[in-house]
Amino acid sequence: MSGTQSGFSSASELMRNVLLLLEGGVSGAGASRAEGAMEWMADLGRLFREAPPGNGELREFRNRLTDLLGREPNLTGLRRYLHQCSLYAQRGRLDGFESACWMRTGLEVLKEECVAWERPSSAGIREELEELEEIDEMIERVADEAPPVAEEDVPGWVPESHWWWRAPEQQGMSREERERRLYYEAYDLLDEWAEKH
Repeated sequence: MSGTQSGFSSASELMRNVLLLLEGGVSGAGASRAEGAMEWMADLGRLFREAPPGNGELREFRNRLTDLLGREPNLTGLRRYLHQCSLYAQRGRLDGFESACWMRTGLEVLKEECVAWERPSSAGIREELEELEEIDEMIERVADEAPPVAEEDVPGWVPESHWWWRAPEQQGMSREERERRLYYEAYDLLDEWAEKH
C-alpha cells in the first residue's frame, strides 16, 4: 500500500469507477474488486476537496455505494481491507505505519463521506467498520516506537481528525534510524554479512 494517486482527474470520474468495480463484484473475485475500490478511497477524499461533486451526484453515489458495498461479496472485500490495515498497524514499529495511515485515511473517507448511513443496506458496513476501534488502538500502541511519516509524505488535504499521520511519538527520529526500521530485512542481511566477513 502506498500513497500513489489513482490517476483520475475528477471526483466524478473516480466515483464512477468505484461503482463499476463494486458492480462487478458478482463472482469469486468480487471481494478483491471491493478491495480495489477501497484502495481509491483516500484519493477520492483528496478529489472531494479539490473539486467537490454536486450534491445530487454525491447523494446518488453514496446511495449506490452503500447498496453495493453492503452486500456480498463486497462486504468480504471490505473485511479483508480492514484486516490488511490491521496487519500494517501491527507492523507499525517497523515498516507498516505509513501504509496503515493511508488505509486508515481511506476507511475514514468511506465512513465520513461515502456511506449513506440512513439506508438499511448500511447495516453490514457499520458492523464491519467497528474494527476501526481496534485498528486505532493498535496505532496508538505502536506510536511509541513507530518511525514517523516524513512531513512531505503526509497528504496536505487530510483534516486534523486524521490524527494517525502524526501519532508517532519519536518525530525527531534520525533518518538512519527511520530507514533501519523501514528496511529492517535488508539491514539485518547486511549486518549478518558484515559479521561473517
